[in-house]
Amino acid sequence: MFDHDKISIFSKKFSYALICLIIAISLFGILFIISLIKFLNSSTSISQDFLFDLIVLLPGPIWTDIILIFIFPIIFYLLLKYILPYSTLFYIKIHKMIYIFREKPEYGINIQDNNSYLSKIIYRLLIASFLTIALSSIIVQTSTIQLFRALNDDISNLSPSARDLLSIDASYIASLFIVPLVIIILIPLWMLEDSGLLAYRKFPDKRKNPEITGVFKQFKGFIGYFVGIFTIVGYVIIVIKIINLISLGFRIEIAAIILLLLPFILSGIFTIPLYLYEKTYNKNVSKVRNYIQKKGYEEVIIPEFNDIKKNNKIK
Repeated sequence: MFDHDKISIFSKKFSYALICLIIAISLFGILFIISLIKFLNSSTSISQDFLFDLIVLLPGPIWTDIILIFIFPIIFYLLLKYILPYSTLFYIKIHKMIYIFREKPEYGINIQDNNSYLSKIIYRLLIASFLTIALSSIIVQTSTIQLFRALNDDISNLSPSARDLLSIDASYIASLFIVPLVIIILIPLWMLEDSGLLAYRKFPDKRKNPEITGVFKQFKGFIGYFVGIFTIVGYVIIVIKIINLISLGFRIEIAAIILLLLPFILSGIFTIPLYLYEKTYNKNVSKVRNYIQKKGYEEVIIPEFNDIKKNNKIK
C-alpha cells in the first residue's frame, strides 16, 4: 500500500527544500555575525536594533530568537500530528455545511501510495511561504509595528519615511514570527488531501454531470485565492515603500534583497517541519484513515477510465 523507501532530506525531491534551508541558515548566520561585530565594536555604523533583539515578542537576544524561529515550527508540527484525525473529521463536517442547500455528497477514502515528488514539495513550500507573507502584510499595520520592531520613540512622532522603513522591517520580522501559525493552518489541510478523502455526487434526475472531487479542493482553492491576492497586495505595498525611500535618498538595498529572498528564507524555515511530515507520513495517514473509517467513511476504488466505458465490464 505504501512506499517504504527511506525518505532523506538529501534526496532529489527535497533538493529545492535543502537549498532554501541552506539559504535561510546562511542569512541568519550572517545576521548573527553582524550583531556580534556590532556588540564587540560599538563604533560600527550599523545601528539597527533588531541586530540585538530580532523579534521583540520573543524573549532573549538575537541568537535565541534565531533558534526559536527554527524550533517553534518543529514543536508545533509534533503537537499537531496528534490531532490530525480529529482535524480531518472537522473538515469533513465543514465540507458538508458547504452543501447545506444543495445535493449532499457521499464520502469515501481513496487509498493512495506515498509517492511524493519534487513539484509537490516545492508547491507546498511556496504556498506556505506566500501565505506567511500575506498574513504578515495584514498583521503589520501602524499600530502593531512595535510588536515586531523595537522603537526608541512614539511612532506618531516619526516622519512618514521613518514609519515606512520601520513598517518594512516589521513585515519581514512578523513573517518569521507567524510561521507556526501557518503550520497550524496548512498541516491539517495537507493531511486532508493526503488522506484521500473524496466527495461523490450524482444527479440522476438532472441534466448535470456527476462529481468526484477531493474534500480538500474547496479549502485549497480558498487558500490559493487568499494567498494570490494578499501576497500581491503585500508585495506591492512594500515595493512602493522601497521606491519612495530610494527616491528620498535612503540606502535600503538590503531591504530590497530580503524582499526577493523572503520566499526562499521562509521555505527554508518550513523545510524541517515538511520533512518531518513526509518522514512520518505513513504512520500519520494510517491513524487518520483508521479513525475516519471507524466514523463510517469506507474505502472506495476509483476505476480506470477504460473500465467504465459502456462496452466494457467494470472490473
